[in-house]
Amino acid sequence: MEYLAIVAFAVVSVLLVWVYVSMSMGDTRTRYQLALAENAVSKLKEAVDLVATQGPPARHPVSIYVPEDVKSLECKGRLITLTLYTQAGETPVYGDTIGSFKYPDATTDNGCRDIQTFSGNRQLLVSAEWVDALNPNPPPATIKIINVSVQAVG
Repeated sequence: MEYLAIVAFAVVSVLLVWVYVSMSMGDTRTRYQLALAENAVSKLKEAVDLVATQGPPARHPVSIYVPEDVKSLECKGRLITLTLYTQAGETPVYGDTIGSFKYPDATTDNGCRDIQTFSGNRQLLVSAEWVDALNPNPPPATIKIINVSVQAVG
C-alpha cells in the first residue's frame, strides 16, 4: 500500500510539472511572437518616417520578418496595425507614423495590402510622393501632403 502511495505521488508530481512546463512554453511562444511583431512594425514605421521626412522622390528598402499567426497587416491613414492570434485572442501591435499611406486603388483602404501575412521575410520598398488633390503643381510656399506607398519587392 505504501508503494502505491509513493507511485501515485510521483505520477501527480510529474503531471503537475508537465502542466507547468506546457503553460510556460505557450506563454514564452506568445511573448516571442509579440516581440517579432513589434520589431516588424517598428522597422516599417522607421522606413515610412524616413521617407516622409525626406519627401519625394525618397525611396527606402526595408526588410521585415512577419511572424506566425498573423491575422492582418493594415496601413490606414498614419497607423500601422499588425494583428496576431494569441492564446488571449487577437492582439494588435500599433505603429503611428509621420507620413500617411497611399492606397493602391479605390477598392481598398489598406496601404499595406501587397504585403503577404504568412510567416517569413519580406523585402519592401517604401517611397514618398506629393499629393495635392486641388492643385497638382502647388507653389513652393504652400503646405504639401506627402503620401507614402509600400510595395513588396521580394
